[in-house]
Amino acid sequence: MQSSIRYEFDGLLRIIDLTEQAITEEQQRQKETTESELAKFAPETEGYGFILGFFNRDLQQASEDVPRIFRYALLSAMISLTETSFVRLTRLVHSLGANLPPFNDRNGSVIERAACYLKEHARLRKRQIPSLDTLLELVAIRNCVIHNGGVIDSCNKKDEIGQYIDANPSSTVDEKGRIMLDSNFLRNHRHVLSYILMRYCDGLKSTSFP
Repeated sequence: MQSSIRYEFDGLLRIIDLTEQAITEEQQRQKETTESELAKFAPETEGYGFILGFFNRDLQQASEDVPRIFRYALLSAMISLTETSFVRLTRLVHSLGANLPPFNDRNGSVIERAACYLKEHARLRKRQIPSLDTLLELVAIRNCVIHNGGVIDSCNKKDEIGQYIDANPSSTVDEKGRIMLDSNFLRNHRHVLSYILMRYCDGLKSTSFP
């Protein structure tokens, strides 16, 4: 199980790196296009302000909207992968134990319920269980991104999300109240989520089932 999780999170890192490379290339391409097109017009040209606004809009899209949307999508994929990994761990425990109830992944927070299931039925000690605080903050951000377009004031747990964003150097809130993630946010948190799952896997190794 550990090797499978490690492989999937390594693959996620490769996707993050490729996406960030594509974002950088698109930003550079749009910058060069804007400079080239604007050079064709003198500032005193009639309608220059409209022309400038037109190309600046494209430049803003490449510098803000494209990275925001792609990083939102990757955050959602990262949380989904983590949820799936937790469910797989519960199913592994269910298959190894005698007369254990199956894990129900249909209602409520999958991660919190899976963690409770693993603690109870795999009898994990407290020292074997890593804190889920960061992971649950990321779940709240993911939910805000999916259901509210990343606008914090429209989200549940907006105060908690705001505090986490403020404390994290790789995330900010823009003038429209939207969560903005920089190029390091996903890389850093991918490592955190992978570490949490590896800790659970290590804990299961020391568990003996009847």
